[in-house]
Amino acid sequence: LGLTMPQLGHVAARLSLDGNRLRLVLQAGSEASAAPLKARLPELESALAAAGIRLDAAQVRTEAAATADFKADDDGSE
Repeated sequence: LGLTMPQLGHVAARLSLDGNRLRLVLQAGSEASAAPLKARLPELESALAAAGIRLDAAQVRTEAAATADFKADDDGSE
């Protein structure tokens, strides 16, 4: 899911819901955009819990970090 927000810019979200268990990865365009998202994760976890959904894992990444991870994984081997 991709969203463009006035104060945060583009944010991509990858969600995986298995029963009442949620795994979430948010990818922000910059560390400045990622910081408020990271800061609000506890609030998100509480809101989800109130709705009966358990946040099993949550990550907030920047595009630069995701690119570095991709390059590290792409070592040429299959």
